[in-house]
Amino acid sequence: MRGRHALVGGLLIGCCVLAGCTSQGGSAASGAAVDRAPVNGLAPVPNKAAAGGSAAGSGSSSSSGGNTKQAVSPPPNAGRDVIRSASVSLSASDIARTADQVRQITIAAGGYASSENTQNDQSDFTLAVPEPSLDSVVDRIAGLGKVVDRSEQAQDVTNQLVDVQSRVASQQASVTRVRALLSQATSISDIVSIEGELSSRESDLESLEQQQTELSGQVAMSTVTVHIGRSAAPPPAAAANTGGGFVGGLAAGWHSFVAVLGGVAVVLGALLPYLLGIGIPAALIWRFLRRRRGAAEAPTIGPDAG
Repeated sequence: MRGRHALVGGLLIGCCVLAGCTSQGGSAASGAAVDRAPVNGLAPVPNKAAAGGSAAGSGSSSSSGGNTKQAVSPPPNAGRDVIRSASVSLSASDIARTADQVRQITIAAGGYASSENTQNDQSDFTLAVPEPSLDSVVDRIAGLGKVVDRSEQAQDVTNQLVDVQSRVASQQASVTRVRALLSQATSISDIVSIEGELSSRESDLESLEQQQTELSGQVAMSTVTVHIGRSAAPPPAAAANTGGGFVGGLAAGWHSFVAVLGGVAVVLGALLPYLLGIGIPAALIWRFLRRRRGAAEAPTIGPDAG
């Protein structure tokens, strides 16, 4: 009986010890879980090693951020397809020389003259230059003479070019599908019908590709219109001042004398036709009348006189 009670007591003591160990392990586990779980929605506190690693990583990021330069904002036309053009009108004393300089500037910039008309008193150019060099080319041409007029134009064709590119891609896919159908056709009627459709779609594709090429070329190469006119002759220099005193008075008197003689000569020149046309006949008539009057007044001497 006593042995039975001792066995039961030993079992009870063992269960209690086992329960206590289990409770301690659960408490430790729950404590660790509490440490890892967020409290009131806050992030868990990391351990020292993790905190050190995080701090090191944060320091590296800050250092990298400190060495990073601020990004420069792109220009307004960045990523846009813009057709740019300009026109310059200037005057120069030497048309041929200025026109030759315009050609040299254009070739140096990688462009060409699409049209040119040079004459004695003017020269007209239509130039095509790479778009990045447009401003420098216009500035250099404007420096060749006196600028009379200068203007620039810009047209954004980004949406138009994107639309054409999309239509080209769709049309290429359509042509590919029709070609696949043509390769599978067996009857002559199907082949003729599909070939007609393929020809139509290929024609549309070529037209779209041509539009795309033209737009891309206008974006890449800018147009510059140049007009060179002959500059007006400089006004004559004012006559040098002869100064005052005797020499000045003598010069002024001589100039006035010459001016008077010139005026008299002008008057005589204006009256000469009248003198010749009226004066000579009047003189002849007056002489004739005088002779007749003299003959009438002469005394008559009779035979008894003397």
